[in-house]
Amino acid sequence: VRVTAPWKAFEVGQYILNNHGEIEFASTVTSSNKSKIIGVVIAKTNPRVSDAQLPEDCTHGIAVALGQATSLKWWSDTPSSEPYNMYKYTISSYNTKGYGDPRGVQYNAGSYSATEEGNKPGGYSNTELLRDMLSLHGLSSAVIQSVDAYGVQRPNGTSKWYLPSVYEMVQIYQCYKNNGLDKLLNDAGGSALTNWDYWTVSEVVNNENSYVGVVNPMTGTLKTKQKTSTSSLPYLRYVIAF
Repeated sequence: VRVTAPWKAFEVGQYILNNHGEIEFASTVTSSNKSKIIGVVIAKTNPRVSDAQLPEDCTHGIAVALGQATSLKWWSDTPSSEPYNMYKYTISSYNTKGYGDPRGVQYNAGSYSATEEGNKPGGYSNTELLRDMLSLHGLSSAVIQSVDAYGVQRPNGTSKWYLPSVYEMVQIYQCYKNNGLDKLLNDAGGSALTNWDYWTVSEVVNNENSYVGVVNPMTGTLKTKQKTSTSSLPYLRYVIAF
């Protein structure tokens, strides 16, 4: 008989720490733990229920990184002479491994909303699908390059840093509204949120080739952004599952 020890207690709005490779949680920043803080818990849920590509240990929650990237293109380089060539490369078209539906945004009655899948964790699988597509066609994406370059070491029992879906970005907003996320980030020496759109890795139903969802983490507003945009570019925040 396998006996599983109770998992460590934690709550949304607490810090997640990397203490020599072990996950720990803290409610406040101290001189002894500040250097170990890697993020803030934004969801207390089992993300593998809907994002089954996550590592098996990741059944407890999701945290947002202390760092972010600003003003990123979706593609690393979109040829100005033929930008529409990039439209045939969609995440959804490479959904061949039983991943959740990457189409997390829908348009209805004059506004955008999350689909049923968009209301569930799914950023990790969508990020991996995007990697598959890029690798197959020899393409590069600035958002993937950004998350891959994020060098904050993570403890055992966590996923890689990944791109947020609509669900994860909405949880960031909820933590900002209900738990004072901005102050938590500032106190830990992280980058404060910006009143601006942030990329998600959720495509738009019937516009998969052109658009992905973007969310303002300080207002919760969901909109869409063209993948080939070169102006008013969204920011990007990284997330991790544990």
